[in-house]
Amino acid sequence: MPLDDDVRAYLRKVSALTMPAVFKMPVPLMRRAEDALKVRLAKRPPVGSVEDTTLDGPCGRLPARVYRPERLGDGAALCVYFHGGGFVMGSLASHDATARRLCRELGAVVLSVGYRLAPEHRFPAAVDDAVHATRWALEHASRLGADPSRVYVVGDSAGGNLAAVAALELRGAEPPLAGAVLVYPVTDFRDHDHESRLRCETGYGLTREAMQFFRAQYLSSPEEREDPRASPLLAPDVSGMPPTFLVTCEFDPLCSEGEAFAARLRQAGVDVTAVRLAGASHGVFSAVEPLAATERLWEALRGWFGVRLRRAA
Repeated sequence: MPLDDDVRAYLRKVSALTMPAVFKMPVPLMRRAEDALKVRLAKRPPVGSVEDTTLDGPCGRLPARVYRPERLGDGAALCVYFHGGGFVMGSLASHDATARRLCRELGAVVLSVGYRLAPEHRFPAAVDDAVHATRWALEHASRLGADPSRVYVVGDSAGGNLAAVAALELRGAEPPLAGAVLVYPVTDFRDHDHESRLRCETGYGLTREAMQFFRAQYLSSPEEREDPRASPLLAPDVSGMPPTFLVTCEFDPLCSEGEAFAARLRQAGVDVTAVRLAGASHGVFSAVEPLAATERLWEALRGWFGVRLRRAA
């Protein structure tokens, strides 16, 4: 299936403002430009309340933002959300609209986590923050108005990587995670020729060159590429992961490694729902303009989430 026409038009519109900035701007300026773009263009759906807070992190206070739905009933779920941005960009502000939509669409409390970014804080700082924030959410869900038995990790791209690693690291936690939502996650940092990396090397927003740039900022050595906390696809054992909803996009260099991770989970007996968005590219989850692929993604997520909540009722 070809790339969706609206996705192609969207990529043309934003490409000059996003990926080229990675190589032409200092990192702090690049972050400010990314935040400004998304804050200015993204539609922010209304929710019941938004509260900035901090968590006791592994190396000091960790910024976070709590979103509550307009109608917060008993047994509300809690989504611990990790934004994308290549482990280098992204913030509570840049992904405010995505967190709001999670809250509104799923009727869940959302805890958006401002984890530490590279290159100032290299691997495993972001992993440590993600695991710590998720453990905190499991222990304090009721304080946020949510059910401790209905805590989910959610992340897109780099955030999908962190959500996957947090879920793996917290197997056996009490209470356990209720599920994991991984949207086009990074799962393999090796120089492995996954099919979609070759097929989508350039021309679809996220390029192979950009991926190599982000990796160089995040990891300190080639050996770290094979650390399962960086590359969850390489975890020796993935059994015990919570039920997982994993999204890939047809025209995304991360597509093949995401599907490989879904296959590993399935082989280990994990309850996996894997969705490939035909005609879509990387970034549709947090796109700042309405796209048909974005709506298909949210429709599938609402369906999966609703089934999970009904089963737990």
